[in-house]
Amino acid sequence: MGNIKDIVMSIPYLGEPSARLYWGYLLASLAIAIFYSIILNRSGKHAKALLNKDFWFSPSSLLDIRIFIVNGLFKAFILAAFLPTTFTVMTIYMKIAPNLETPLKSLGTSWQMLTFTIVAFTINDFLRFGTHYLFHKYRFLWRFHQVHHSAEVLTPLTLYRLHPVEMIAGNFRNALSYGLSAGFSLTMFGNMIYGYQILGVSALGFLFNIFAANLRHSPIPVSFGWLEWLFISPRQHQLHHDRKGASYNYGVCLAIWDHLFRSWRQPANDHNYEFGIGKPQQHTIVEQFFGKKSWFDWIERDKPNKAYNQEPSPLHCYLEKLKFLPRTGLSESGLNANNQMFQNAMPDNSINAVKASICTRHTVSKNKKRPLRL
Repeated sequence: MGNIKDIVMSIPYLGEPSARLYWGYLLASLAIAIFYSIILNRSGKHAKALLNKDFWFSPSSLLDIRIFIVNGLFKAFILAAFLPTTFTVMTIYMKIAPNLETPLKSLGTSWQMLTFTIVAFTINDFLRFGTHYLFHKYRFLWRFHQVHHSAEVLTPLTLYRLHPVEMIAGNFRNALSYGLSAGFSLTMFGNMIYGYQILGVSALGFLFNIFAANLRHSPIPVSFGWLEWLFISPRQHQLHHDRKGASYNYGVCLAIWDHLFRSWRQPANDHNYEFGIGKPQQHTIVEQFFGKKSWFDWIERDKPNKAYNQEPSPLHCYLEKLKFLPRTGLSESGLNANNQMFQNAMPDNSINAVKASICTRHTVSKNKKRPLRL
């Protein structure tokens, strides 16, 4: 047994608790998948999908493996180049916000560690959301991010299905996150505080990884129930990978960012997921990384209707009601252009109800069960 453990721990990622592919996270995800498929779903069809050879050896899945290997070699060369950036960010932060006399300095060590754990996790989660959001909203960046969305079968390795340019952006993001967190600690606490950790990993990050994080890229649509208002579940991320759902659920862990940016959605329980970007793919690294025909391939016909996509989340409407946010209205031309859509969505076939604020549509139609519109 000792030899097997040594072999597993020596394999890159499998033996690293900081990596999503750590063997403990994979085993936990497998247990959750079996429990969901056999105990909760009772059909067992999702568990059977994991045993299907077409799932693991489809052209898309095999390309995941090849990109994972190539990017692993690439990362070994570029990672060190961006380590100084963390120190740079921390230095700039401390110059802008010098050492302050704050109540946080009088807290006990345990409270300081708890505060740092929460703040560092929140900073990291928001930066991940922001980076993801930008890679979707700008066509030039989408060219690189669509490599990830071109996966037609989702496996845990799909997380690493990234264009090298997006990997570089991810390293900058991580450096910014670490630098801001370190700067916060030095300015607010007066010294460097390290948060609570499990196996050398941030405690909150560890909990996120062990509770079904690997199922985000899988055929197992695990739901968090009402907790999806607070945390992005695997099935919500799977909706994001759906061919017509890419404008929803950009978040990684916390759902608050999608609520504020009006991109939070829950898929229907019987939603039939179709992964990919909606057109035939050549499953080669050269085509995915350098294919000219894909440079500005943001598929207009698969974008959600502009007016519908402006529908705010209930949280947004609640903040609007409290006057923390401005009323979100549609122009007359926008209403006319989407008249048919609103007529189908509203029980009284009236479009005037949304002229003042499209939050009104939530109030008018909240008692009517509407199918998910993608």
